[in-house]
Amino acid sequence: MNMHTDRRKPPMENQRTAIHETALAGEPLDCLIIDAHAHVQNASNVAAYTPNPYGDGLLKSMDALGIDVACMSVLGAGDQNSIMLDLVSEHPDRFAGFVLINPRYPDDILPVLESCFSNPAVKGIGEVHPTSYSHDYPVTGSAYVPVWEFAHQRNLPVLIHAGPTSEANRCRPSDLGKVAAAYPGMNVLIGHAGGYDSWDMLDEAIATARTHDNVFLEICAMGRHPGVIEYIVRKLGEDKVVFGTDAPFHDWTAEIAHIAFSKLPDRVKEKVFGLTMADLLAQGRTA
Repeated sequence: MNMHTDRRKPPMENQRTAIHETALAGEPLDCLIIDAHAHVQNASNVAAYTPNPYGDGLLKSMDALGIDVACMSVLGAGDQNSIMLDLVSEHPDRFAGFVLINPRYPDDILPVLESCFSNPAVKGIGEVHPTSYSHDYPVTGSAYVPVWEFAHQRNLPVLIHAGPTSEANRCRPSDLGKVAAAYPGMNVLIGHAGGYDSWDMLDEAIATARTHDNVFLEICAMGRHPGVIEYIVRKLGEDKVVFGTDAPFHDWTAEIAHIAFSKLPDRVKEKVFGLTMADLLAQGRTA
């Protein structure tokens, strides 16, 4: 059976769970929800309009859906982590800071990390963005080594963008696996599950996460493929999948719906929505 047939097989009983019904009623979900992949708008990344891209607007969107914590980073040149720091300092119970680093400025990497991690609300690194349309530097490149060493020593979660297929020479899932194997102390989150334009790349990401204990799939943008959430859980297991939105660039509501309306039982939805990511955040050390 090929993958495209296999993914259409009903993986779980199609039941109307409590989470399903709450979401259908338009009420905030009451299970723990941690968004592993979210952003706060900053001056070097303002090309597109996004609704509610700043502090109070972000909280309003999160509260409407029941999102408890969002892992927040800036995008762009990597020169405005201060915006993330201001946000997490003001609301440390709602936002976990993730540090954006830019491999094009290698001398700045360690000073930026050390400065940012002096703030106890900073919990991880990312979104590492090797793509041609961002930092244009391969994930296996030597400039990233200080980043991986820093994360390895502190058991930090590191969110790394993977895919689409056109970016395979910079950040394909198997290359993220090579990084994870060399630095087992850090937990690698494969952003977009590596395959938001390709089922073959998704299978590569699944295989990578199955091979390495410290690799997890973050699933924002994957709901565009019917049955994909159930497919990932069936192939990989419920403990290696974490929820993310890429908000505010992606719609919070749609990303919540992909999990809430899936055929997964609620106990699995709860792991994906927040329990697994809570454990990864708890493992990290600031020093």
